[in-house]
Amino acid sequence: MHKRMVGSVLMALAGLALAWAGFAWWASALSGSPLPVRTLSLVAAAALVTVGAWVCWQGVGLVVRPPAAAGRIVSLVAVGALGALAVTALFVAIQDLGIS
Repeated sequence: MHKRMVGSVLMALAGLALAWAGFAWWASALSGSPLPVRTLSLVAAAALVTVGAWVCWQGVGLVVRPPAAAGRIVSLVAVGALGALAVTALFVAIQDLGIS
């Protein structure tokens, strides 16, 4: 029981740290860089926040045991958000940075 609790707390803290790093990156991306780089930085920061929230959910889910459907929905939303962010980054890279 204690091993599961420690693992859950460490996983939740890792998720919070990832989300915090994403929000810090988001704040720094808003200042002073050219628009294409800023846009890509915002997309990467949003992806980091999404991954952090998912990791935190998985860590808490080890102890709380939410319904299985809730876990699948959270995972599906996280994958969908990451996919949308990847497509956005691709479009920005192609259009603004001239990558083809």
